[in-house]
Amino acid sequence: MVPLHDPYAALVYAASPRDVRTTIIHGRIVMEDRRVLTVDAAAVRARIADAAARYGRDAADITLIAVSKTHSAAAVDALAALGQRDFGENYLQEALEKIATLAARPLVWHFIGQLQSNKTRAVAEHFAWAHTIDRAKLA
Repeated sequence: MVPLHDPYAALVYAASPRDVRTTIIHGRIVMEDRRVLTVDAAAVRARIADAAARYGRDAADITLIAVSKTHSAAAVDALAALGQRDFGENYLQEALEKIATLAARPLVWHFIGQLQSNKTRAVAEHFAWAHTIDRAKLA
């Protein structure tokens, strides 16, 4: 079950009918309905645009990274079909499978988990970004 306090996880979780038959998003019950995903994705982008305007920034300069850990490649594919391009993963093995499955899509992959030194090569080869380099040895 996806926690309701995490709207981004709910967006990805409800992306594919193969992944879920019924889920709850923002208090609504959704049954195999991708239209709700479209509405919620648009709402998240609108909130980003509003926040950018409040702080004098251009919303186009802000990248929304959808955290897709624990979600299937089908769910990521469905969200990508709505225009989402940046995805964050912190489980390397799971991510490598998704990256291979979705190689035909022009996606940008972000590694967001704790990086172990024995996994740096795979991250460097398959991810455009590594957000969690906390030791010089890993760089």
